[in-house]
Amino acid sequence: MTRRKQQKLDTFHLFKNVILSKNGNVEREVLNYLQPNKDFVLEIGCGRGDYSISLAQKFPDKNFVALDIKPARLWNGADNSLKMELKNIVFLQGDAIFLDEWFTSLKFAEIWITFPDPHFKKRLEKSRLTNHFFLKKYRNILLQNGFVHLKTDDEMTYNYALEQIEILNAKIDFLSEDIYSSSELNEILSIKTKYEEKHLLDGKSIKIIKFNFLPELE
Repeated sequence: MTRRKQQKLDTFHLFKNVILSKNGNVEREVLNYLQPNKDFVLEIGCGRGDYSISLAQKFPDKNFVALDIKPARLWNGADNSLKMELKNIVFLQGDAIFLDEWFTSLKFAEIWITFPDPHFKKRLEKSRLTNHFFLKKYRNILLQNGFVHLKTDDEMTYNYALEQIEILNAKIDFLSEDIYSSSELNEILSIKTKYEEKHLLDGKSIKIIKFNFLPELE
């Protein structure tokens, strides 16, 4: 481990806009930091928080929760957003497997999954953020008219997500295998993370799926 990374790990918990899931009531801490009368948007696997920070800048009337399991990544986002004086974003360190345990009352208007790890090996399928196990968790914490957005450069991740969405009988609102060639490209979809810029330079196409869940039958 580099000295710089160790410094980030040692100081991460000192940021006022950081929530550590291990410390207790995540939902209460989120609501204490952000304004509860606004729509909430969640980014899962946010890394450095590039996407959530850009969204928070564009939409000051919404709240953003940027989640990642690795604190060294989140350190950058927390530091940058404080320097930008953004008050509508918080950084949550923890494992997405606990999402519907953390959030039992708070519901999200949108969930973003940006460039998740493909976990190509079959034995790692349970770790894919688009498998039906995780999709059920997203359904539990999403508003009834809310949407999930997947953005990826990976063909397997895109096709796998489509299969899992079909299993849950979810409804696709929009999809594209090359968003930058689509007439639907807008200021939100054109936000680029550091890794997305690299993927584009490598000649990869960026894919997106926007979907929501049909009401469950009683």
